[in-house]
Amino acid sequence: MAVDLGLLVLLVEVLDVPLAPATAVAFLTSVAVNFGLNRLLAGGSGLLGGQALRYGLLLVANLLLTVAVVTGAEGVGVPYVLAKGAVVLASTLWNYVLYRAWVFAPAG
Repeated sequence: MAVDLGLLVLLVEVLDVPLAPATAVAFLTSVAVNFGLNRLLAGGSGLLGGQALRYGLLLVANLLLTVAVVTGAEGVGVPYVLAKGAVVLASTLWNYVLYRAWVFAPAG
């Protein structure tokens, strides 16, 4: 979350990048770190290709949801940092379950 939220604030507040693309860039940048850590922590040891595909599908769903929540919340007056924190916390919970049960699940 630190990479994602920290980069988002840097892009929006310091570099003046519009919120939607900044949200997407921050989210995608954190993916490389998250994939490696989640593969390690969720016990992924199977073939990387299948895991990467499933991770990618989950990533696309999370990206679309994240951009929608952050920009939608800001549109109704909720600070984008608060919205981003809320969506990251919620997605962390369901992602961990999906990582263990689907993305990094042992073959068989």
